[in-house]
Amino acid sequence: MGECVMLVKLDDTRKTQTPLRSSGVIGADIRALRVSRGWTLSDLAEALDRSVGWLSQVERDVSEPALADIRRIAGIFDLPVSFFFSDSPDTAEAAYIVRADSRRLMTDDSKGLVEGLL
Repeated sequence: MGECVMLVKLDDTRKTQTPLRSSGVIGADIRALRVSRGWTLSDLAEALDRSVGWLSQVERDVSEPALADIRRIAGIFDLPVSFFFSDSPDTAEAAYIVRADSRRLMTDDSKGLVEGLL
C-alpha cells in the first residue's frame, strides 16, 4: 500500500506581518540606536527601504514595526533580535533609572567601542 499525500494551499493571510505589542519601548530603543550612530531618520529609513514617515511613527510609537522590520533593524545595528525584547525594569523607576546590570550594551568591534543605553 502506498502513502497518502495531501497538498494544502497556504492561505495568503499567513503572509501578512502582524505588528508586535512593544509597550512603547521598541520605538525609543530604535531612536536611541539611530542617534548613537549619528544617523538621521533618512539614513535609517533608506537602509530599511522604508519611508521616513513610517520610521518616525515607529520611533514615536504611533506605529508598531512587524517582526520582519525588527529583524532588519537588528541586522543593521549588528544586534540580536532579543535586544528589543529584554525584560522591562520596574515601572515605578523605569522612566528615571537604568540599573547598571540592566543596561543594554552596543559594541563596535572595529573600533573597540562599547556603549550602554541608559
